[in-house]
Amino acid sequence: MFDNLHLVIQATAKLHQWLPPGEGGTLRPDRNLCFDISVSDANCKRALGLADKLLRVCEAESLGITYDATSYEHGVSIVIDGELVPIRLVERGRRVTHLAFEIGRNPTLGVWKDTASRPLEQKVSKIIAASRKIATNRTVWRKREEAFERKQKAVEYERAELRDQVNQEREAHKALLNDANNWQRAQLVRAYLAAAERAAVQDGTLDRDAAWFSWAAEQADRLDPLRPSPPLVLDIPYDDYRELGPYEILCEDGSIERIWG
Repeated sequence: MFDNLHLVIQATAKLHQWLPPGEGGTLRPDRNLCFDISVSDANCKRALGLADKLLRVCEAESLGITYDATSYEHGVSIVIDGELVPIRLVERGRRVTHLAFEIGRNPTLGVWKDTASRPLEQKVSKIIAASRKIATNRTVWRKREEAFERKQKAVEYERAELRDQVNQEREAHKALLNDANNWQRAQLVRAYLAAAERAAVQDGTLDRDAAWFSWAAEQADRLDPLRPSPPLVLDIPYDDYRELGPYEILCEDGSIERIWG
């Protein structure tokens, strides 16, 4: 009996030690390729036959079988149009037990029970059909999710573009007002310098204060956005001249390194 079973079912039987004495040979069961069966030893022979029949029908209908880490006990799943449908065979009931195929990650998606009028052996084709329906529904759901995600990404992209435009406009507006304000301040400084220069001429102190007038004119040019701004000492980075903190040292290249905290 054992040698006639599907290789996956042979591995399952070997894993659960359900083999008759002397059967199984050197077959090494791989849990990743075993069918998820949870039944008592009394029902193991029938369970292996049911699982074998299911896999044979899958192969006859060109359906794949693969290991699925998301299934209940990391067993095999049926591959239908690229979708993985986990399936397991379990034993239910206490006083009177019955076998049942559970399909889908949520067993309530498809539970096929043994009944007196129709045992599971007569329901395998319908179980495969139910698995196809689950796979189809999952494909439809996945495509809807993908469409929703694409739409969301498009909306997020549009919002990001609009946000960039608003930020750019805001920065440009701020820069314009800042330039206009600085230009006005530069004109105010120049008007003041003209008045101060006239007063210095009258007082005879123009030559004495020439350095100050030159410095003040540079400050006006520094404010004026319409004129080149000459480099001034105020442009030197703060870290180039500030005092060192309690946990800082001065490196050879002039940079500051924090050695604690």
